[in-house]
Formats: sequence, structure tokens, C-alpha cells
Amino acid sequence: MSFRSMQKNKQQFTPRQLLENRYTTGRYNLIVVIIATLINLILALTGGETYFVFSASIPYYLVITAMYLCGRMPDDWYDFPKAEYEFEDVSTLIVAAVIAFLIVAVFFVLYLLSKKHVGFMIAALVLFSLDTVAMFLLYGISADMILDIALHGLVLFYLISAVLAVFKLRRMPPDEPVTVAETPSDPDFQY
Repeated sequence: MSFRSMQKNKQQFTPRQLLENRYTTGRYNLIVVIIATLINLILALTGGETYFVFSASIPYYLVITAMYLCGRMPDDWYDFPKAEYEFEDVSTLIVAAVIAFLIVAVFFVLYLLSKKHVGFMIAALVLFSLDTVAMFLLYGISADMILDIALHGLVLFYLISAVLAVFKLRRMPPDEPVTVAETPSDPDFQY
């Protein structure tokens, strides 16, 4: 598809539809973060060594730290022989995993409720912003964090863009009457 045809397709949307699409894109990014975070938690708890960077940092950090403290990580993670150290009880890991899954559940509830009201998208934006700040505080800035930082920035961009789109929609004059074929995609959403 050429640039000219993309511009032509873009011109077929009304300004209202473009802003509605921005909100939808923000919601899609939020659900991708939720799914990637959930997969990361499951992989960490089952001993997997794969990590999706398009995810929240705090839940993963809680689980990995608890696994380390409970002696559940591979031997090469430790600077000492595991037999010489008294690890935390497995209940520490259970509590950390429950908290991590609760954080993911909160994100998911905010995602579901954001379909009808922007306030829940704002709450998701605040929560993900806190996750981003925590990522910097916990891991710092290093070369191996560049992709994680970039993708956190991208998610923040889409969430902010979605929220701003709704405020622009509220200030827009109503569209002229449309035919049935041109009705908005989600008439139940409250701007």
C-alpha cells in the first residue's frame, strides 16, 4: 500500500472517527499489556526463561524476587551454593504471586470498564505510569533496558493519546445526521 493510498483511506474517516479509533487503539494496547504480563507471570512461575517486554514491570518483579528469595531460581542466579542458605518459606512466593495477579486483574477490570467511560482509562494510565516509574527505580537505566523503556513509552503514548482523544471528542460539535451504514462503532460509550 502506497503512502498516497494510505492518505486517501485516512481521508475517508471523519475527525470524530479518527478520535474514536485513537481511543480504541489505546484500549487494544492496554489488553496486549495485560496478556503479556499474564504470560510473563505464568512463565516465571513455571520456570520459563522467556520474557515479553510489552508488559507491566511490577507484577513480574514481585514474582521473580519472591522466587529468588524462596530459592526457586536456577543455581546460576545465586552467588553462593543454595544448600548453604536458608531461604524464605514458599508462602512468600504465594503472597507475591497473589499480589501480582491482583495487579493484572485491576488492569483487566479497568480495561473492561474503559469501554463505557474514559475515567477508567485514566485510572489505567495512572497505574501504568506508576509501573513505569517503578521500573526506573527498580532496574535503573541500562543498555539491556532500552527495549523495555521504549515499549513502556509507547504504551504510555497510546494511553495518553486515547484519553486526549476523548476530551477532544467532548469539545467537538455533534456530527450531522448519518445514515444507518455510517453509525459510530460503539454508541454506548459516554464521552
